[in-house]
Amino acid sequence: MREPSPMAGDKNLGVTLSRTLIPTLPTGYLSRKRLFPLIDNETAGTTFVIAPGGYGKTSLVAEWAQYQSKGVIWMTVANGDTINEMSAMLIAATQQVLPEFAPWFEKEQPLRPTDVVRRWGNELLQTGKEFIFVLDNLRNDDSKDVDIAVQLVEQFPANVHFIAIRREDINEIYSTLASRGAIKVITQNELRFTEEEVELYAINSSLELTPKNRRVLMAANGWPSATSLLRAHIQSSDGEVDLVQVMSSESEPLRAMAMVVTQELDEDVYKTCKHLSVLTDFTLEDAAVVLGDQHSFDVINGIAQRGEIFKPSRDPRSGYNFSPMVREVFLENLRKKPDIKAGIHKRLIAHFEKTGKVSAAIDHAFESGDEAKIQELFPDAARMKQAEGKGGDLLRWANFAGDSSVDGELKKSTVRTAGFLTELDFKSVKSEVTKMQLLAPSSQLKDFFFQFTEGALSYIYLTTARFPELESSTKKSRAAEADCYLGVDDQINVLRNLAVKRYISNESDGTEQAYLLAQELGKKTKLLTSHTFLLSIHCMHLHQRGEYKRAYEVASIAVSQHQKFGFVGSHGPLDAMFVMARCLLEFSRPQEALAILEQIRSSAYQWKQWHWYLAADKHIIEFLSYNNNNREALERVKRARDFVASLDIENGLGGLVDICEMPIRRRLKEFDRLEKLVNRAPNFRDTQQYRMAVDEHRGRKAFTEEANKLPEKTPRDLIWKHLMEVSLNVDAEQVALPAMRRALLVGAEVGARETFLRQRDEMANYIIKVANDFPTVYNEELATAMAERMRERGNVVNEGQQALTKRELEILRQLSTGRTLTIIAAELHISQNTMKTHLKNLYKKIGAESRHDAVEKAKSTYLI
Repeated sequence: MREPSPMAGDKNLGVTLSRTLIPTLPTGYLSRKRLFPLIDNETAGTTFVIAPGGYGKTSLVAEWAQYQSKGVIWMTVANGDTINEMSAMLIAATQQVLPEFAPWFEKEQPLRPTDVVRRWGNELLQTGKEFIFVLDNLRNDDSKDVDIAVQLVEQFPANVHFIAIRREDINEIYSTLASRGAIKVITQNELRFTEEEVELYAINSSLELTPKNRRVLMAANGWPSATSLLRAHIQSSDGEVDLVQVMSSESEPLRAMAMVVTQELDEDVYKTCKHLSVLTDFTLEDAAVVLGDQHSFDVINGIAQRGEIFKPSRDPRSGYNFSPMVREVFLENLRKKPDIKAGIHKRLIAHFEKTGKVSAAIDHAFESGDEAKIQELFPDAARMKQAEGKGGDLLRWANFAGDSSVDGELKKSTVRTAGFLTELDFKSVKSEVTKMQLLAPSSQLKDFFFQFTEGALSYIYLTTARFPELESSTKKSRAAEADCYLGVDDQINVLRNLAVKRYISNESDGTEQAYLLAQELGKKTKLLTSHTFLLSIHCMHLHQRGEYKRAYEVASIAVSQHQKFGFVGSHGPLDAMFVMARCLLEFSRPQEALAILEQIRSSAYQWKQWHWYLAADKHIIEFLSYNNNNREALERVKRARDFVASLDIENGLGGLVDICEMPIRRRLKEFDRLEKLVNRAPNFRDTQQYRMAVDEHRGRKAFTEEANKLPEKTPRDLIWKHLMEVSLNVDAEQVALPAMRRALLVGAEVGARETFLRQRDEMANYIIKVANDFPTVYNEELATAMAERMRERGNVVNEGQQALTKRELEILRQLSTGRTLTIIAAELHISQNTMKTHLKNLYKKIGAESRHDAVEKAKSTYLI
């Protein structure tokens, strides 16, 4: 780029050349290509980019300009520029694109600015080319500018796309512009960073995007410059940013930016925003409570449309979200009127109590200093905060929970424990539990505190898959027993943990027991959290029974309720989502199911719900193996084992990974490895089924013996009982056909599908025969799908790893010892040629290219 120099024409104008060049993009600029279509326009059209400072208007247009094939004439005007200076700048900017343009400009001085613009337009038109003219207007709003703009636009030739960058709108020139061509307007609402752009900006700035850092960055409400300043604050303060403190600093640039937004507001609008600032987000109903007679939908909607102070939430039911930065400016002003502020809080306490939002009610009780109301709301509000993942609030509240006596300290510890659980800080939970167990014997409420510690530990035992300890802690908590001193809602939480454990373990009777106990407790509470959690327990129970249609319906409602109330972490919707995914698999809708399972894995990882992380993995791996993608399935198993090994906490998660691996080994007929897995894995129903397969393979026990023991209590039990009867009598149609019909009758009632489609071809023929004899909609649809599945199975080429023979496994183990091939052949009593044949087949099956490669792959897939 050339050095700035005085402009051609009037040597005394003092305007530098840099204002006639396309600006250089700032370091670390985040590309905004997604906005380019908003700028594009027809040749004679006009595009306005209008927003306050800090929204990246100029940078966006500068980036867009770099991709244009047309010549881009760029001109930046500022306060103090005279009309003569601007006309000179117009010519100089054009000469950056057309060096020989307007030779008359210097020769014929002085020239009237209107004549300069007229001749400029005529000469551009004579070139026969199309151009883009960008006017970056940094001037303050001035009525004189309107007249100048109208005169300028009237002279514009038809071959120029005009782009105006401004801080304020000029409505008066729209009619003039409309006569030229289409008008497009880009405002700050379009210029805001999306959440994805904020995340990308953080990554590009080498900022670790922890949940805390993400919350701070999102406080900018998408304002690019504010996002940049907040990022700088985080990186300069090791991630500890107090937004209230930052915004209260008179010298803080962020405060200055927010003040720009508030200073120009109409008095009534300012008052509305100031009073609403007691809320971080609000509905129109909330606003009516705050504003009373001053409430106006039109005023609120007008403010929201601008988006600088508050904007509509993504979810229309949630109303509006305040910009955290701007809110602090209003709130600071409202604090100077303590009586008004206290009155607003009291009205909101009554409002939120009436609507069942105890968590919000207690927030305003704290703000108003109403200690009596705090004590009244505390228990239910604490449970809501825990479900919402707001552990920080609980930790701050802990000191209000009790005095300095032993009982008071223990009460504080219960709140701290709940806070640490919510924050997923399991080490701190254990520390608080240990302290409580030491202090509890000195308390008259010792039974309550001991039961509380056991309930708290159940969360840790569940996520770390220490299932025997979970059963024990639930029993010690006395949940659902007459001598339990825990609150009803706390008992429901403990029973939900127990139900999840039993559901994952496929314990149908145990899940039912937990469900029935929780249902009885549910009759004694009105708390939203508990009734939402009861839905989760109910759908797990229904799925265990094999009532797939009902389970899916209840699970869908449960997920919707969790999302509506914002429940996350150990109180999140993962159990209900898992039931939905399992039902979709049963409905033969695998892609939908896999998408939900991946969502579960992602959330479970974030929320440290590792049992759900691996439970979701199990069904993904099982699906991959069923479809012969064994290599990908084994790679997932390896990653799962590496993940478990990385955890710095005592756990039993390895057993869940063993269960993940079992379907692959069964599919590959690797019974040595399968037997090793079933002998060390938890004794779940899955483990028992694979043990039966091993015993059958070894000839130790026939399926017939186990079939006679199958239960007949639930629809799922009945389907499997009837299918087993078909399998054992597949050659006796007079027995098998009625059994298959009985299975299909139950299947039609509950929505079973995949259970039938995975049966072997001999049994599939009976499904088709039943459909021919009893052509119901269900039977015919299932028979059609079964026929298609049989064709797929007949055409499938196994792209995964083929099963190794016993001899090939022996050779593979010998290869890992480092012995020569001659010694291995001699020890196995085979010839060198036979050895080479085995090696060739072995390498082909596991995809190896050499001896070393074969050994490494065998170790990575646990073959040796």
